[in-house]
Order: sequence, then C-alpha cells, then structure tokens
Amino acid sequence: MKKLIILFTFLVGGTHLSLQVLKLIPVNPISKHYSSIVRKLDSGFFPQKWMLFAPEPPKYSHRFHYRCSLDNKEWSHWNDPVETHLSNHHKNRFSTDQYLVRYYKDSIRYINNSHSLIGKELGCTDKKDRACYDKTIAKLTKLKEYKSMSNIVKDLCKAEYKTDFTYIQFRSLTIYPIPYSKRNTPKSNTKIITRHYPISKVGEVI
Repeated sequence: MKKLIILFTFLVGGTHLSLQVLKLIPVNPISKHYSSIVRKLDSGFFPQKWMLFAPEPPKYSHRFHYRCSLDNKEWSHWNDPVETHLSNHHKNRFSTDQYLVRYYKDSIRYINNSHSLIGKELGCTDKKDRACYDKTIAKLTKLKEYKSMSNIVKDLCKAEYKTDFTYIQFRSLTIYPIPYSKRNTPKSNTKIITRHYPISKVGEVI
C-alpha cells in the first residue's frame, strides 16, 4: 500500500511538473500540438479571475418616479417610491422592503429594455421620428408588465395622497455612476438618462 501511495505521488508530481515545463518553455514547432491541452489542464476545474474578490461595480442602475393629477393640468411632484423602502431596509435587513425595491427596479428595467427592443424591431433609428415612436409606445403599453406598473402607480398615488386621481404618469431614470478613477476630477458628474412614459387615464388602466 505504501508503495502505491509513493508511486501515485510521483505520478501526480511528475505530471504537474511536466505541464509546467511545457507551459514555460519557449514556443517551438510542436507547441501547437500540446498548448491547448496544457492550457486546459493547467486552468483547474474552477478557474476564477481576480473579479471574484474585487467585483466590478454595476455600470448603471434603474429607478422610477411617478406623479398624479386630477385634471391633467396640475400635477403632483415626482415621487420616488424606492427611497422609502430602501431606507426601511437599511434600518431592518430582514424587512420585506427589499423585495419591493427589487420589484420596482426589475419592472422598470424590463419596461426600458422592452421599449428599446420594440423600437429596434420596428426599425426606429431616428429619435425624432414621431410616427415610429407612437407605434413603439402603442405596442409597449399592451404588455402585461406595463399595465401592471400603471396599476401600481395608481395605487401609489392613492396611498400617498389619500384620494383617487384621474391621471397618472411614470418615468424611468437610468443612472450611470461616476467611474472610481474620475470621482475626484473637477468636471465629474453622474450621468442620468430620463425616459418619460405616456400619461394614462386611470379608467383606461387595466
């Protein structure tokens, strides 16, 4: 048994040493025959990059705001429903607010992505093409996710102001944080892209 263990140890050690030698020797006429095999064997079963320990921060995040009106003339200010839930979650990490934050962000991200995809499908290349924009919005507003978001805004308006509103609207904000290397430069500003969605009449929201 002892001899088998010694033999196995030498076999594994010799194989590993051979792989390292083949990996480090200069390129030669037969390198192409073994380089791919050596690279696969030397990478390990679970190769990881340094990003496992220092992951890249997200390139952008999504938020959404909503507002309400009784007559489509005078509107409330834009409200951010995420901020309150995020604050509550920071106070109590076991609260259910985290799920609402995730739901709001995922929903507005889905609507934004759908808006872009529908525009591409319809061939909308010019942002000033009003006819193509109207077609995109008409298709977008038929999505169940869009209708769900509209109903959520209706409920948020009623909960916030204790009254039934006739008109509602929401908008998305895509926030691009300042790269770490540029945060101390004088002209560094957070980039925010805002996309307004159409005003909806509450009776028409399904």
